[in-house]
Amino acid sequence: MALDLSFTSLADIAQSGGGGRPVEIPLDDIIEDPDQPRTVFDDDALHELAASIARFGVIQAISVRPKNAAGKHIIIFGARRYRASRLAGRDRIRAVVEAAETPDAYLQLVENIQRDDLKPLEIAAFVTGRLKAGDRTSAIAERLGKPKDWVSRYAAVAKMPDVLRDKLATSPIRAVYELFQAWREHPAAVEDIARSQGVFTDAQARRIAQDLRKPKPSPSPPPPSTRARDIDANCDRQASGEGRATPEITDRHRPSIVADEGSVEDRRRTSASPLRREVQRLERRMRAIDTPDAAQWLAHYDTLSAQLADELSDAHDVWVSRRAALLLIRSVTEAE
Repeated sequence: MALDLSFTSLADIAQSGGGGRPVEIPLDDIIEDPDQPRTVFDDDALHELAASIARFGVIQAISVRPKNAAGKHIIIFGARRYRASRLAGRDRIRAVVEAAETPDAYLQLVENIQRDDLKPLEIAAFVTGRLKAGDRTSAIAERLGKPKDWVSRYAAVAKMPDVLRDKLATSPIRAVYELFQAWREHPAAVEDIARSQGVFTDAQARRIAQDLRKPKPSPSPPPPSTRARDIDANCDRQASGEGRATPEITDRHRPSIVADEGSVEDRRRTSASPLRREVQRLERRMRAIDTPDAAQWLAHYDTLSAQLADELSDAHDVWVSRRAALLLIRSVTEAE
């Protein structure tokens, strides 16, 4: 994944070795900088470079510090060329000895990116290190010639779970950062997705994040129960007058008022009352009327009574509703 940083002035410094004339220095007198940004070297690329150096030598001189107390030059720029020279069997390398003993850490990052793509984790480690050293995000961005959000993406790597950090080996930083933003709200879902997919493009990661942020639809209400449908159908038939020629409904077909009273009392924990006794008297009087119309009305009343017992939480309301229904039936049947 190539990173175009477009550092014109810094790239010029890196290519020139920083100043001074190149000299041949024994490889044994040179050591690598333990603090350099690059920590991973591709073996195949190193062997390709070694083959080129074996044939043509090192075209671009490396840059080193003056000898330290141990008599060693520390590499500022050129660790890959140094390693490849050893692989090529060389014992010396062209190098520029810089006047300053302490290199600019930003120049080291630029040089590594210009020479060969750094791994995202290496750039993230550099950015995190500079932030810990006290550099502000805006200052890092200015030094590297990049926008602040570029720096912020790499700074976030240190906060990512391992399953997302691992994706930096196969997916661009933008995609992984997008997943990280979604992970902060939906950690379990993002981690499951990351484990199930090896590579993410920017567009895929953005779509996943958008889908996770969409509000979930409310669950659909459950379908009406069979009993409720039967009650509605029966009410419709009663209202339309259907079934007037049906066989007479006997007490055997009606729900027991005693059993129904017991169920109400069990569920609602109510006791006998004058209102209940009035309803019982009205019910006995209406059941004594032996006409098809009365039987139909009472059948509807029985269905309504069972429905009221299920739907009303207050037993008093049940008895009030039954009383109203029975008074209505009495007035209709007496009028007929």
